[in-house]
Amino acid sequence: MQRDSLDFKSMSVGKLFTKLLVPTIMGMAASALFTVVDGIFVGNGIGSDAMAAVNISAPIFMIITGVGLMFGMGGGILTSINLSQGKKKVANINFTQSVIALVFISLVMTLLLTIFPHKIATLFGSDEYLMDMVVEYLFWFSISLPFTVLVVALPFFIRLTNPKISMWAMLAATVVNIILDYLFIFVFKWGLFGAAIATDIGEFVGAAIMIIYLFRHSIAIRFVWLKLSVKSLLLTLRNVAYMIKLGFSVFLSEITISVMIISGNYVFMDYMGADGVAAYSVICYLFPIIFMVFNATVQSAQPIISYNYGCGQMKR
Repeated sequence: MQRDSLDFKSMSVGKLFTKLLVPTIMGMAASALFTVVDGIFVGNGIGSDAMAAVNISAPIFMIITGVGLMFGMGGGILTSINLSQGKKKVANINFTQSVIALVFISLVMTLLLTIFPHKIATLFGSDEYLMDMVVEYLFWFSISLPFTVLVVALPFFIRLTNPKISMWAMLAATVVNIILDYLFIFVFKWGLFGAAIATDIGEFVGAAIMIIYLFRHSIAIRFVWLKLSVKSLLLTLRNVAYMIKLGFSVFLSEITISVMIISGNYVFMDYMGADGVAAYSVICYLFPIIFMVFNATVQSAQPIISYNYGCGQMKR
């Protein structure tokens, strides 16, 4: 079956993997640059205290990224298998259910960050000195959580049709974030508010490009209307639970990194104060770069394995 530009069933596995790997690595490189450049602008334009505040907020980003990866991986596997079996309608239902679950969870997290910012900041290692900066950043950053999860999860589905779209979306998001970081921090002097808003707009741009593609140009993967009934709700909950089961391992890896960052924040805050947390944040910015190649390899192999498993080609 030919799906937009990729034939997962008969194309050479090596050629297929390369077609997926190159744009995936490029997209992840853009994502890593998005994070690193953000840190550079914050450190040089606002100061070390701001870097410490952002690092205390970082576990929230890791958790929401984990949620996006979990539903992207789990939903992507189900969608791939159903597409390989010719069940396009079921595949699109799985995709839509995954997106709805993602948006719902991200909105709940946004609500929690808005209602309990001080308690969350304290839980993640902030002291009174940094509290106002952490709360300010968390509040404005929380606005973009629905876009953040979509930017993380949608590439798993877009790779089933045209993996270059997610690459261009991430590149566009990164360019927008860099330009706005410079304007908001160095020109307008908006401080952490400016850094957070630049991130929000960058994430929105990336998510918008992917959503427009899925609505207007994708052939195999489309949003569909779900029936409003008890039976449909129960089916959605069952599928969502299965997606969580399939993608829980990648969520757990992000949670592990999040716990490590939180632990480091506590230790450095106790022994060295805000300056120690700021120095620690520089190391934390390296994490996306270190894991980039490994994540790209796994995410490129996933649709190939899932699709061929679904159509019974176990040898491939």
